[in-house]
Order: sequence, then structure tokens, then C-alpha cells
Amino acid sequence: MEKRMLVCGVWVMFILISCGACRPKINAEDIKVTPSPRKLIAGVGYFNFDAETRIGTENESAKVISEKFSSYFERVTGTHIPVTNEAEGAPITVKMNTTMPDGAYSLRVSPVKIEIRAFSEAGFVRAFLVLRQLMRGGNAEASSEAMWKVPSVWIEDHPGIMLE
Repeated sequence: MEKRMLVCGVWVMFILISCGACRPKINAEDIKVTPSPRKLIAGVGYFNFDAETRIGTENESAKVISEKFSSYFERVTGTHIPVTNEAEGAPITVKMNTTMPDGAYSLRVSPVKIEIRAFSEAGFVRAFLVLRQLMRGGNAEASSEAMWKVPSVWIEDHPGIMLE
């Protein structure tokens, strides 16, 4: 009986350790973004680009910048990311936030979704530039499609004095 409980305990520990390895905790110090954003909180896991990935937007400004990112992604990986006017339910959403200052952005990445919020085109551009840096640790010119993943992170920033 005791041996059986010991074996069960070992299996439970093995499963718990294995599950922890599936969704690694990301350290904020390991995330390199230039210039350094005002707020950066690391999460757990990665968002992976795949055949179901699409970008949903709510307005023309967001759509134009999203299409530029989609073109860049296709040029580098050979994979097309469709851009639609339907933000609801899209794995990547790009929406206007009228409470943010001009040029500011919020970028939230989870294993299932990327959310970009900004007040202006300048904010959308900054958010997508940061997203490019996050992909493959900033090595966005590498062509291995399997490596296109983004660490879970919450970044908020707005223009200011660059001290780097």
C-alpha cells in the first residue's frame, strides 16, 4: 500500500513538473526592447503564429499599419496573415483607444491572443515595431517559420525623452 502511494506521488510530481515546463515563466530581464518601454510585465508562455492567425482591426488607420506588418511577415516567413475589419474573435486585435495620449500604445501578448491598443497611427506603428523585436528575440530576419513566437508580455509606452 505504501509503495503504491509512493509511486502515485512520484507520478503526480512528474506530471506537475512537466506541466510547468510546457508554459515557461518569462523573465522581464530577458525581454530586450529598444527603446525601453515605461511598463513591461512578463507573462507565462508564448503566442505562436500559425495558419489560423489573422489580424482584426476596427478602423482604417489600424488596418493600414496592420497590412504593413502582414506584408513584412509574409516577406520574411512566406506565410500570409490576413487582415480583416472584424476585430472580434481575431487572434490579433488592433483597436483604437481614445483615452491614450498621441503616440502611446499598449501591447498585450498571451498564449492565445495579441492585443494592440493606441490612439493614433504613430502608436500603432510603435506597437508593431516592438512586436517585431519580440519575435524570435529580435532576430526577425530568420526564416524558420516554426520559431515565430512571441513571449507573453504586457507593454505600455508613450513618447518621451529617450535616455538610452
